[in-house]
Amino acid sequence: MFDTPYDNPEVVSVYEDRYTHDTRVKTEVDFEVSEVERLIQQNNLKSWCDVACGTGHHLRNVLSPIQKHGIDKSMLMISQYNSSETNIDYTLEDFLHTDTSQQFDLVTNFWFGYSHQPNFDDVILFLNNMADITSDDGLLILSLHNQWNIFDRIPQKTKEPMGGTFSFDAMMWSYDEPGIPNSTYKCIVPHKDCIVDVFSKKFNNVVVESYPFNPHAGGKELLIAVEKKT
Repeated sequence: MFDTPYDNPEVVSVYEDRYTHDTRVKTEVDFEVSEVERLIQQNNLKSWCDVACGTGHHLRNVLSPIQKHGIDKSMLMISQYNSSETNIDYTLEDFLHTDTSQQFDLVTNFWFGYSHQPNFDDVILFLNNMADITSDDGLLILSLHNQWNIFDRIPQKTKEPMGGTFSFDAMMWSYDEPGIPNSTYKCIVPHKDCIVDVFSKKFNNVVVESYPFNPHAGGKELLIAVEKKT
């Protein structure tokens, strides 16, 4: 049994084909890469850390000149596609225990790495660590999971009949890779408004934008946070 699916060689061997190059998701990944390119150039960013970088696809495919750093807790994911890369620094590390004193002009997390934590509090810690390693003049990008657009239909806080407040803090689900034993992903995803609130405490400007329409998938949004509070 593997601690995470990302320690399973069978999962790693098919990861990019399923989650990067497949035509059903490629437009979304290409959009993420193009947004990173645009924001690097627009803001003259000099350093970038991609958190839970996986195979490093985004780091490898953004061509703008920038100091690149990737963090992931699976050596298999890091090494699978990066044996010949010399311009990217990688750290094998659980981001929950990262040194937040090192800061970057751009901090990103794609494909919901924030959700793969043991509990809700650790998901929030992951998000706060992302904010903490963002430089004072830096920029943060997070791919938000809003599956089935559920967070748009159900508010985070609702008054309940006895006079209290009901809080829809997060949803949790699991997913098995087809045909691969011991490949269960367990995901804890805070309500979108909860994530926005976390970053609004750290940044003056937090916006959420939609991905291009995808008939094969739905519920992905891109959160961009700028103007860090000091």
